[in-house]
Amino acid sequence: MSKSDFIAKYPNSITAQKSKGLRDHTEWDSYDLVLEYLHSTGQVDSIEEANYVMIEMDGQTISEISNEVREILDENFKERLQNLGSNIKKKVTDVVGKVKEKGKEVVSNLKNKVDVAKKTYNPASKENKKIREKQAIQKDDSATKKEKQVAKSQESAYKRQRSNKTIADVKAENKAKMIAAAKERNKKFKADQKK
Repeated sequence: MSKSDFIAKYPNSITAQKSKGLRDHTEWDSYDLVLEYLHSTGQVDSIEEANYVMIEMDGQTISEISNEVREILDENFKERLQNLGSNIKKKVTDVVGKVKEKGKEVVSNLKNKVDVAKKTYNPASKENKKIREKQAIQKDDSATKKEKQVAKSQESAYKRQRSNKTIADVKAENKAKMIAAAKERNKKFKADQKK
């Protein structure tokens, strides 16, 4: 029995409805289930051979095979769904872990910013007192050139410490600024060359 013969014999079947465009979602009908069963068990080598075997089957055999294949598909679906559930659970757990880490990082950064703000905007903080002392030395006419240079370096060090930055942080910032400035100069140079 060909598919068209099957459709003609069973006009209300899902296969017939699909052929008429009434079903646009994937659903396995008896024809598809039995065809899959015959092919996957190695009982037939071609669709034509499967069609011939199905012609010889009675309705009860087709129904039994369809039910068996549906059960297998349902079991595979349940298994895949469980696997999907464990995969989703793992992904959700990973995301929750990342969110917690990000939260800790944000809180830490916020605490750091508050600490820096306290030091920076409080004129009575020890860092600001030291900075004002070093600025006074730089403005003092009686200070030697070397004393002024040392005071300037110490002022920079106090400002860095007040901002809770390491020397490596300052170097990285300076390097990033230099790279950005060089890129900008290069971009301008290339634009001027095109003119």
